[in-house]
Amino acid sequence: MSLRIITHDQATPAMQDLVEQSDFFCSDQWASCYDRRFVRFFIVDEKDNIVGKFAAFIGGRNGLQTLITPPFAPHIGLCVATLKHNPVKIQSFHKQVAACITEFLLKSRYVYFKLDFPCDWSDIQPMLWRNLNTSVRYTYKLNIAKSADEIESSLDSSRRNKINKARKENFSISHHGDVDAAMNMLSNNLRDKPVKLHEPILKKILELLAEKQYGFWTVASDHAQAAALNICCNNGNTCYNLLSAIDRNRGYNAAGSISLYESIMYAKENGLTVFDFEGSVVPEIEEYFRSFGGQLTPYFSVSGGKWPWTWILRWRQKKRSA
Repeated sequence: MSLRIITHDQATPAMQDLVEQSDFFCSDQWASCYDRRFVRFFIVDEKDNIVGKFAAFIGGRNGLQTLITPPFAPHIGLCVATLKHNPVKIQSFHKQVAACITEFLLKSRYVYFKLDFPCDWSDIQPMLWRNLNTSVRYTYKLNIAKSADEIESSLDSSRRNKINKARKENFSISHHGDVDAAMNMLSNNLRDKPVKLHEPILKKILELLAEKQYGFWTVASDHAQAAALNICCNNGNTCYNLLSAIDRNRGYNAAGSISLYESIMYAKENGLTVFDFEGSVVPEIEEYFRSFGGQLTPYFSVSGGKWPWTWILRWRQKKRSA
């Protein structure tokens, strides 16, 4: 089998899509939150059947293009067909997919690229063999198929104390919210971080995830004022904690802990079985997510491009995060 990559615009209705379970982060609904910089790539075989797909975001300026994981998405939404049942044939097919993406990146004209793969995609050997920059990143995943008592017992004692404190302070919990108020809170939380805000995109994501079939909000309020919020996304059996924020003008309180915990329980009530905390490389945030009892889970990222732009962009990213 030979594979090649085409864009969404090049895919014709005659091409059969053999991908049985599409990833939400590569779906029409998720794509609707973005502008034309959001690009979906289809992997096709020699019969012009679509056997895989992923999404990326084209950035850059002055004719110098970059290709990255779309803003606010945890990964590129890579999903492939399940045509084989033999383990060796499945692995060989995944190897071909990884090799196809590798060739695409090496032949591209992007001055810089950085793509994050889903946790369940383990084969990046073709990228290593071709000397692309690969790295391991981490998230925490919590099994929420367990009972509510088991989930609460897995909390760190200090986190459990903060949640109990919030309960005593009578924070009210809602799964509805105001988009403009959420935008303001999120903007205040993200403004001093090395994250480009992309406000029009963020607003559309908030509106999309307010619809129950795609995700949900959790808002912790005190005296009718929102003190913390979580925005979660449903992707198959997994709930992703995409965005969290607190009202920084209110000082320290336990609202953030109760908001995230109630998001976990709401995801469980709605039949999801895994809660992905969308891990962070920031040590303080990592420790916070770890305190909820999830399992440390690795995933892969690949990057590269044209020198010296790769060096310049990495230097800028380090400078922002310093």
